[in-house]
Amino acid sequence: MTLPCGENAGPGSRSLHPEWTARLSASQGQPIYRLTVCPSGLSFITDALGRLAILDKNGRIQADHPLIPEVRGTVALTCNAGDQLVAVHSRYIFVFDFRAGDVTLNRRIPVQSVRLRPSKVVEANGNWIVLGALDGRNYIHVVEPNGSISHSFGEAPVPQLLSDRAARRGSLIWNPATQTVLFVTANPFGIRSYTLSGDWIGGSIAHPSFEPLRYDALSGPQPSDEVFSAFLLPSNELVAQTFRLDHSAPGTRRRRLSTFILGQDRKVEAEAVAIDGEFPGYLQGVSSEGMVYFFAGLSTGVKVSAMSLR
Repeated sequence: MTLPCGENAGPGSRSLHPEWTARLSASQGQPIYRLTVCPSGLSFITDALGRLAILDKNGRIQADHPLIPEVRGTVALTCNAGDQLVAVHSRYIFVFDFRAGDVTLNRRIPVQSVRLRPSKVVEANGNWIVLGALDGRNYIHVVEPNGSISHSFGEAPVPQLLSDRAARRGSLIWNPATQTVLFVTANPFGIRSYTLSGDWIGGSIAHPSFEPLRYDALSGPQPSDEVFSAFLLPSNELVAQTFRLDHSAPGTRRRRLSTFILGQDRKVEAEAVAIDGEFPGYLQGVSSEGMVYFFAGLSTGVKVSAMSLR
C-alpha cells in the first residue's frame, strides 16, 4: 500500500479510490512487463518476450497475443490520442494500430545514425520525445516521423558518475496545453521545463528532503530516495510515485513507496493514500478523465488497477 512519510508528506492528503482491477495470467519465465495508458483509457501491456495484451477503459481484456515479434525487446512504450501503441527499441520505433481486437503494425521507423539507449518516450506534435543517453550531456531527444533526431537537449542532472543512471530513471512529460516538455528528475525530486525546441524555461525542487544519490567505489550506486514515475493530470497537477528510504529501521536501506500530488506550482502539496490499504502497484499512467493506473507483476500473473483521485 502507499505508505505515509510523516511531516514530509505535504500539508494535506488525497485518496485513491479503486474503480476496477484486471488480472492476466503470468507469462513464461516471468519477463519484464511494461504498461502504457492511452488518453482514452485503453491500456497496453507488453513483456520482453513479445506478449501484448490490451484492456479497455473499464478493465475488460480486449486481446492477449502471446507473441508480436516487434514487441520483443521493447524498452519504452507510449500511446497517442488515436489509440496507437508506440514501441521503441534501440534502433527502431514501431507504431501499432488496434481495431476490433486485432493488432496490426502501421509503421516501422529506423532511428537513424545512432543508438539512443532510450528509457522513456512521449508523443508531441507529430514527433516523439525520447529520454535516453546519447552522449555525456544530452538526455532528451526529439525524433521526427522519419526517424531522424532533429535535436537533443537537457543537461545531466547529477555528477557524471551517476548521471546516466539517474537520467534514464527520470520521467518525461509533454504538456500540450503549454507546449512544454517536463523532465522530472529521479534524484533530486525536481522539475525541469523546456520548450519543444529545447530552450530552458525554468526548474524547481518539488521535494527538498530527498536522500541524495551516493556511489560506493566497490558496490556502485547505493539505495537512495528516487522518483519512480510521474504523469500529468487533466487538472495540470502532477502525480508522482517515489521510493523513500525508511529511516524508522536504523541500519537498513529498505525503501517504501509513496504517491504524491504536485500542484500547478510543481511543489508537493499532498500525499495520495489508497483507501483500501492494498498495495496498488506501480504508477504507470493517467487517462484524460483523470483515472490513475497502477501495475504489479506478481508470481501468479499481472495486475492492473485503475483508481480515481479525490
